[in-house]
Order: sequence, then C-alpha cells, then structure tokens
Amino acid sequence: ALSAIKQTDLKYINAYSSVSHCGLVLFAILMLNRTAMTGAVLQMLSHGLMTALFFALIGMIYGRAHTRDIREMGGLMRVMPFLGVCYVIAGLASLGLPGLSGFVAEMTVFVGAFEHTDTFHRVFTIVATTSKNAETASGSKRIPDPLKMARETSGRSLCLKLGEEKITSS
Repeated sequence: ALSAIKQTDLKYINAYSSVSHCGLVLFAILMLNRTAMTGAVLQMLSHGLMTALFFALIGMIYGRAHTRDIREMGGLMRVMPFLGVCYVIAGLASLGLPGLSGFVAEMTVFVGAFEHTDTFHRVFTIVATTSKNAETASGSKRIPDPLKMARETSGRSLCLKLGEEKITSS
C-alpha cells in the first residue's frame, strides 16, 4: 500500500493495490478462524471483481487519452464523465467504503482477527488496519485533480486527444 502512494501510472497503482489486497487475504488466513477465513474468501472475490473493473476502465481511458499517467489527465470527468464516475465508484469499493463489497470483506477479516484475545493478534490486527489506511491514502491519487492540472498548465493549452479529434481548453 505504501508503494502505491508514489505511483503515477494507473496500472502500477492498481498492481500495488492488488499486492496489498493479497496481503490482507494472507493476514486473514493466518488468523485461523472461520470468520477471518470467510473474510478472506469475500476479499478474494471482491478484489477479483474490482481489479477486472479497474483494468477495463484503465484500458478504456488509455484508448481515449493515450496515456496512463495521472499527471497528464486533468479534466477527465469533463471529457469522459461516464468512465470517470465508474472509476470513482470502483475506487471507493477498493478503498472499503461502507455499503460496497470491499468494506464487507475487510470488516469481516478485521472482526475475525479481533476474535483472538491475546495481545500479539490484536497488535498485528492494528498494524494491518494501519496498512489499509495507507492504501486509502494512495487511493486518493487515483482520481486526477482538475484544479491542480489547471494551475500547472496556466497559460498553456491542455489537450486530451480523443481518437481523431482534439478537445482543447485554455
């Protein structure tokens, strides 16, 4: 999760986030109880669906913008609103927003981990939760900030190539 914070390529962010999700699954399996194991299965299913959605959206964004670098994607919601909204929803599911599949899986893992009463398991659970918070911080980088991009390009023309046509805003 900490490595995902520094990435600027959408595929790399997704890949490092996947490693973090797999670490959560391993954490759940090592707790050796039914609740944590159920959370591990839910996490694997949820992660599989979210990752497939992310890669599909990244492919569609790349097909229209011809870049995967988030530093070059200012105004994505204005140019591709449907893909932008889908990406936000997938990102929130990956972050574990309550009501989405990521939350159910992660909460089940953490509840299963807290079923152990010894200090070692409790401390290990707190460390895993902290790692999840670092992943949440990296998730905020997934959606480019159009205001930041406008400040960075001040005066230059910001172009996003859409197939054969170009949309230019100054």
